[in-house]
Amino acid sequence: MEVEEAEKGKPRFRILLWVGILLPAGGALYLLAASTLSFRLWMGDRSLQSSDYPSAIVWYSRALRLSEDARDPRQAADTLSRLYRAYEGFSRWEFEGDRLWGWYAARQISELLLNRGVLEVTATGEDPWLEILRLRLPANKAYRFEARMRVPKGSRARLHWAPLTDVFDSAHVAEIAIPSGGEWQEYHVEMSPLREEIGKLRFIPSNAPGRISVDWIRIVPAGGK
Repeated sequence: MEVEEAEKGKPRFRILLWVGILLPAGGALYLLAASTLSFRLWMGDRSLQSSDYPSAIVWYSRALRLSEDARDPRQAADTLSRLYRAYEGFSRWEFEGDRLWGWYAARQISELLLNRGVLEVTATGEDPWLEILRLRLPANKAYRFEARMRVPKGSRARLHWAPLTDVFDSAHVAEIAIPSGGEWQEYHVEMSPLREEIGKLRFIPSNAPGRISVDWIRIVPAGGK
């Protein structure tokens, strides 16, 4: 992800949104814009590659659905807005719908369940691993990992980050203290830069077995939202 590239893209898409609302042919414009995003993904556009993105086929099917929305420009605007939010925030996972967006259970997790926008994690041991691969976070930049969770048991969480082709090591790991009480809390930890792209994460949301609820996970530039 290049934050500057995402920022440059915002005005262009905002213009499309307003033009689509004001012109009778708005639905066609939305279809064109979403199809363009699909094509960029299919062609391997670096700024769109991330494991939490749907495949080009999914993008295109959503674009085709816009043709049905063309009768109602406001509905089309809402659909394209959702598409662009996904494009804009490829390092934010909010677990809406029925997709895990690349996250999977790698160890000591018996179940991952999506429940009304919350990821429910059933940990069976003291070292449960959630992992995600094929990220494209640029090298030599610091990031901050953020998550909103409810953790009834345990005293700490842990995050590892590494290039896609390397193993996780002890030099790039951070611990997060978990307060007692089991209430919803927002957690964050700084991620030091790598000389290569950050290509994967391993997140241990607790050091105790039990049910853990994850509302969202984000990666943002260090020092900013």
